[in-house]
Amino acid sequence: MGLVAGLIGRGGGSFVVPLLYMAGLEAKAAAATSAFVVTCSGVSSFIAHLSMAARPNWVIWAYCVVAVFLGSELGSHIMAEKLKPKGVRMIFGIALWGVALFLFVHDVLLK
Repeated sequence: MGLVAGLIGRGGGSFVVPLLYMAGLEAKAAAATSAFVVTCSGVSSFIAHLSMAARPNWVIWAYCVVAVFLGSELGSHIMAEKLKPKGVRMIFGIALWGVALFLFVHDVLLK
């Protein structure tokens, strides 16, 4: 699935999370599994980029780290304590429909 997602330029989570859900995982577990894989991939890519030739602006980087940390804490709190699996499925479905609509308008109607 990652190959297909890469070929069409979409994130793998939009394929993997529904497949994990259909395979029997609860919606929260499927989303958490996908997020974990994305995090590991992103960290390894970041380290490789830094080691090769990057010259990051460390001030902007620090602001981004703080924003990601605060957003992830807030998101995990909401996910764990406030949302039920049906709510997670609904949010994920709305997000996927939004992406599909954007792609349709951008790639079909505006070309």
